[in-house]
Amino acid sequence: MKRGLLVFVILAGMVVAQSEPFSIECEPQAPATVWCDIMSARNYSFTTEVCIDGECQSVDLPPFGTRTITFTLQDIPLGSYTFPLHASGDGKTAQAEIFLSHFDMPKLVLKNLTAPEKVGYDEEFQVSFILEQVSYTEPRNVTVWLRGSQLLFAPQEVEHEQFTITLKGSDLHTPASITVRYEDAEGNVTRILEAVPTTVEASWWQRVSLSIRGLFYSWFG
Repeated sequence: MKRGLLVFVILAGMVVAQSEPFSIECEPQAPATVWCDIMSARNYSFTTEVCIDGECQSVDLPPFGTRTITFTLQDIPLGSYTFPLHASGDGKTAQAEIFLSHFDMPKLVLKNLTAPEKVGYDEEFQVSFILEQVSYTEPRNVTVWLRGSQLLFAPQEVEHEQFTITLKGSDLHTPASITVRYEDAEGNVTRILEAVPTTVEASWWQRVSLSIRGLFYSWFG
């Protein structure tokens, strides 16, 4: 069988393979579907066979006509992959590659948060927790806040990490909580909110100060 001239480009996710008697335009669709349009350049009918990753389909092309076929690739794990495309018809063949990306939404979980039950107003104490990535896709711009107002830290990478932060009783204007904020590839924001189970033993004036700060962050935080 003769091998035809092959033109292969990728434009906006579309794969174009062309031989002398026919051309194919294939567009990957999420998560594992590929649409292919086969276009005849002949003034007579003939049969073409298109194969992607070993799965083949045959289609009869009318003179100067177009036919559409759909491939569903099974059991593709999360990640980026390259699949071979092979087409034949009217004594010619064409080959190309299709690139597919199969990703999930980024997801973090905050768990095993521990903190003392009671602390003094000026007392330092530690809060520890595990921040775990449970998705294949990595979250972006991860930040950890106290009540969404005070930035504590911004880890560059998170897989399964134990974090420990040092606070003072005066930081815990009621209600106190840890907020984890992160984004997906399109900038959509997700927040995780976890209460800090610590109460502050404070004088009357110290409790007033905590209440005022709590109101301030409720209005402006």
